[in-house]
Amino acid sequence: MPAMSDKRTGWIRFSVKLLLVCGVIFGGLLIYLDATVRHKFEGKRWDLPGQVFARPLELYVGKQLLRTDFIAELKDLGYRLDGNTSMPGHAVLAKRKVTLHTRSFEFWDKREESRIIQAKFDDGKVVELVDDDSNDIPLLRLEPVDVGGIYPIQHEDRIIVKLQEVPELFKETLLVVEDRTFYTHGGIQFSAIARAMLANMKSGELSQGGSTLTQQLVKNMFLSAEKSVWRKLTEVAMAGLLELHYEKWEILETYLNEVYLAQDGNRAIHGFGLASEYFFAKSIAELELHEIALLVGIIKGPSYFSPQRNPDRAKRRRDLVIDILLAQEFIDSSVATSAKRKPLLIKSVARRSNDYPAYIDLVKRQLARDYRREDLTTQGLRIFTNLDPVIQRKAQQNLTDMLDSLAKSNQMLKDLQGAVVVSSVGGGEIKAVVGGRNVVRSGFNRALDAVRPVGSLIKPAIYLTALESDEYTLASRIDDGPIRLAATGDGPDWQPRNYDRLDHGRVMLLEALTKSYNQATVRLGLDLGTAAVLSSIEKLGVRRSLPAVPALLLGAAEMSPVEVAGMYHTIASGGFLTPLQTIREVVSSGGKLKTRYPFNVEQVVDPATAYLIDYALKEVFISGTASVAKQYADITNMAGKTGTTNDLRDSWFAGYGNQLLSVVWLGHDGNQPTTLTGSSGALRLWSRLMAQIAVDGKVTDAPSRVVGLWIDRKSGAETSPGCAGAILMPFKKGTEPAARQECSTRKKGIISKVKKLFDADDDS
Repeated sequence: MPAMSDKRTGWIRFSVKLLLVCGVIFGGLLIYLDATVRHKFEGKRWDLPGQVFARPLELYVGKQLLRTDFIAELKDLGYRLDGNTSMPGHAVLAKRKVTLHTRSFEFWDKREESRIIQAKFDDGKVVELVDDDSNDIPLLRLEPVDVGGIYPIQHEDRIIVKLQEVPELFKETLLVVEDRTFYTHGGIQFSAIARAMLANMKSGELSQGGSTLTQQLVKNMFLSAEKSVWRKLTEVAMAGLLELHYEKWEILETYLNEVYLAQDGNRAIHGFGLASEYFFAKSIAELELHEIALLVGIIKGPSYFSPQRNPDRAKRRRDLVIDILLAQEFIDSSVATSAKRKPLLIKSVARRSNDYPAYIDLVKRQLARDYRREDLTTQGLRIFTNLDPVIQRKAQQNLTDMLDSLAKSNQMLKDLQGAVVVSSVGGGEIKAVVGGRNVVRSGFNRALDAVRPVGSLIKPAIYLTALESDEYTLASRIDDGPIRLAATGDGPDWQPRNYDRLDHGRVMLLEALTKSYNQATVRLGLDLGTAAVLSSIEKLGVRRSLPAVPALLLGAAEMSPVEVAGMYHTIASGGFLTPLQTIREVVSSGGKLKTRYPFNVEQVVDPATAYLIDYALKEVFISGTASVAKQYADITNMAGKTGTTNDLRDSWFAGYGNQLLSVVWLGHDGNQPTTLTGSSGALRLWSRLMAQIAVDGKVTDAPSRVVGLWIDRKSGAETSPGCAGAILMPFKKGTEPAARQECSTRKKGIISKVKKLFDADDDS
């Protein structure tokens, strides 16, 4: 008996010890789970991608804007053009006017409230802008288009919504379908678990979960989708801890933002805020009953009930949710019947799918100077850019159409690529970037990374160097005869030739630039010195190291399209250097301004010299290499320069009007010949694009140091305005030609027709 008693006592001691150990382990596990839950809920709950916005569309009377372009932007913003303005996000279209109910939006400087406005258009302009009481609106700023995101590694995307922003009907529908006792249970509903366990035992597998909304949230935030007893026990424990520490409203709000609802490529759509925009192109506050029912319905199986892949199945699930609402007396039968008759109307707009990858690429590169990658992908930063969706779409379409047309006409051009950069003149705001033929896929960004010889695009820097020295004027005579440079090594001598293979003798400097004579340009550049030319190129904003060799003078220098845009922007802005920018402001997820990218400007070229170069680049369109552009567009007072490289490998054009500057490059990635010159290729695309975005010619008042004189084209001497071959040319005071040439033949009435181009109103 003693032996039996000792044995029993040993088992009791062992059992007590085992229970104590299990208790310690269980207690430790609970402590660990509690810490995990509290850390997630009391810290940053999600890695939020940065949101990238286009420029906000500003409306005012007199703004140049086509009605069709305005409507296209409203579509990008997800406005319903359904003849109803009772809710924000809806618009009514008429022949000349558009009435819309704007959405509220929190900008970096203030909040724009929702209101009903009416805009009237005529002749490509806004001619009237009033509110619903017919009061004039001096300026209206629409919310910007959400054009992309900067995603974390897991590619989760969401738009955070506050509980008070969610319609009551949405919350009621969610709870009646997913968790009717949400406000009374403690995170676990044991009766539902028991029902699920019984069903699982009958089926022989874990087919049902019996989860409360709190348990679903725990599974989504902390656990895997694995179906096992251990995972279920962990889920139950964490749900209880969550309910112990946090209010019901906090749990519900977190669920609304956490739940997984769809897959858009490699981007996971989480939360009802983003899902409402993804499926319906509207905010959660704008959803109607049938749309709410669909979103709540697909929680049960986002893939199985996907409205894109399984629309019939999704509609049946939606209608079931509507029937549940009817049975619970949240709606009446007429409302239910009307909602069930509605089609799915899935937009699948994916407003943050990075439709403009080349532009987003440049945004990321500029942000990298000030922000860590981790901050951009996790902090929910709101990045407001200068992207103009209207211009971007037209740039993309024109490049695609041009490349397709060339490929059909010439087999050698079937793999031709291109790039386009558009910026504002004076402000340096980059409005559009196109990085290649496939405009909506990320990849090699030719606008930034295609570093190619620029050909004759370099020539304005050479002529600017000459004019800045005051030793040359636009009327100066330079030699365009043959030139040969001895080789420094064993190679052949360098003998540059004109494109037309002709020698033109002594020509005016203006003619040499506008007609892009290579021989005259090389001779001029060598006289000035390559070091002086390089200094001018750097002054214009090019920071790339370029070779100080004679071939530089004919464009052997390699640049990307965006670098060319920066150089020409300094010329277009009258000699003021302004770094090109894609970003306006960066705002935190809480609405606090973090970084503003100010307008920085530095005068680097004498205004009088800049005016002379601007005049010469306008002459390129009148009598120079870009004169063919008149076939495609109104080129009055436009300025620019063609560029062609050896063997026709690169076709370039850089040009500007009053508001915008565009740079176009066409070429092969493998550097094969294109058969295109700057004028036959890039210029055609540039002209059509500038015509479509309605750019006016650039009219510039002459600085006070500039005077206008009539010059004989052949001799470069001063002459009278009525003389044959006379041209009105600008000169810096003190550099006027000394010689004068009279003529016997005069053009009748020409003096009365000449407009005074040189009004001295600038003290520069």
